[in-house]
Amino acid sequence: MVQYYTDSEIQNEANLLNKVSENENSILNRRTASYKNKDSPFKIQNRFYEQQYSGIYFCRLKKLYNNVKKACEEKWRKSIDSGKVEYKSKILDIKQGKLSYVIGTVFLDMSGKPNILKDVSTTLNIDELEETYEKYIDDNGTKEILIEDESGRMTLIGEKSQSNDIITGAVIGVLGLENKHGDFELLDYCLPGYPERIPHSIMKMEVEEEGEGEKDEPKYIAFLSGIEIGNEAYNSLKTQLLFEYLTGELGCIADQVHASQIIRVIFAGNLITKYKRTKEEIKNARLYGHFNCKSSTDYQEYLKQLDRLLSTVSSCVPIDIMPGDNDPVNRSFPQQPLHSSFFKETNLSDACQMATNPHYCEIDHLNILGTSGQNISDLLRYTTISEEEEEEEEKDQNMEIDQKEKESQKTDDDVMKINDQEEEEDQNQEKEMKKETPIDMLERTLKWQHMAPTAPDTLTCYPFKENDPFVIESLPDVYFVGNQRRFAQRLIEGPNHTKTKLIMIPSFLQTHQLVLLNTKSLECFTLQF
Repeated sequence: MVQYYTDSEIQNEANLLNKVSENENSILNRRTASYKNKDSPFKIQNRFYEQQYSGIYFCRLKKLYNNVKKACEEKWRKSIDSGKVEYKSKILDIKQGKLSYVIGTVFLDMSGKPNILKDVSTTLNIDELEETYEKYIDDNGTKEILIEDESGRMTLIGEKSQSNDIITGAVIGVLGLENKHGDFELLDYCLPGYPERIPHSIMKMEVEEEGEGEKDEPKYIAFLSGIEIGNEAYNSLKTQLLFEYLTGELGCIADQVHASQIIRVIFAGNLITKYKRTKEEIKNARLYGHFNCKSSTDYQEYLKQLDRLLSTVSSCVPIDIMPGDNDPVNRSFPQQPLHSSFFKETNLSDACQMATNPHYCEIDHLNILGTSGQNISDLLRYTTISEEEEEEEEKDQNMEIDQKEKESQKTDDDVMKINDQEEEEDQNQEKEMKKETPIDMLERTLKWQHMAPTAPDTLTCYPFKENDPFVIESLPDVYFVGNQRRFAQRLIEGPNHTKTKLIMIPSFLQTHQLVLLNTKSLECFTLQF
């Protein structure tokens, strides 16, 4: 936590005997805020699995087609007006050797992508299959890139096709020409771009009137993910400190005042650890036809412990509970809310919302959209982007500092060598600037206007037939993703000078950090426990 007292103040015995001031005895009232749950597009009322997954691709292409076409016309307007580029409504209409552009859905064929038929053929039992896919792309980076629509598909070639902007499931426009081999030589491409922001709805919820002094005070939304109760690395002490802070029971008066300004807490998935069955349990299940009840005893205890923690927090501050990859819900996107039977002590009311994953809500007139992290994790498997690159960059920066200190001690005879080394360092810095991080993929989902383009190819999802709920139709004010290796943030500017805050919520299990967002300034920072 933040240290509010210096060592000299702590050593002063007089401070320990000071009389408690009247301000410290005063009652702190938590700030209030309007709230509206907008998860209805992600809730599945009646489930049917008879339909094919082609329906969701057709819906995606239909919803994004006009947006992509508009972006293509703006980007290539000069070439289109001059007649150099011709628009084709279907891939099969493209003629060999003529410069044209077409709109379609991207598909990447990689050797490392999961193949259930191949896995089952090499494994004796399907229960023994485990997800070991860290990257779909191989060491050589080889992949076949295709673009398809309702009429057919075509292979994309060229340097431009290797960009991370071109990912499976993304609807984009491609400009180029067909060669004699039937491949499409890609010269340029166009993404839909940031969606426009739909004006905020008028909130009908009644909110208590605030005084003149309270209006100037900040309000915060807290984001938390990856508690993972029951994990080997789970720290019960730091988790208890976290929940005591949220309830205003921890720290000095300054901490308590700060905690009272938190208007809502969003739990972004992975509340308990992932249960893994042992080979012995799987073997006994084959013999007896069911799993032993004793194997789930610990898991039930984790749920009870989570229920107690959430009941304590929800009695003091409103919360939204999102499911994650580890939690006991359906695994396919969109994940449905956690069942109320898991929370016998927690009062499920307006102050405690069981949300879906993805989650969409409006808090204090801010449209907030986010996921528990599965969509970004799956996107990173298609790229060479590493979540450890930030640590490597810090090491490189430290090495550069050491080298500069050594160079400052050299004589004038080594001036030429130093200049050469500086040129190499400048080139290395330019390369480092081009390195991408996971937050770049989060921003790309807004440019694609789609939260999970890799669904249903490699990210399992429900086979929607008449709609694709993952299409981002309006630019949110806040866009977050949970269960990341480290905290990151970025402020982007969309159409009509609208701004969106991107937030990477770190896993509390790994970092012990709580993320706070100022609802007025959109400033974001972390608290370390």
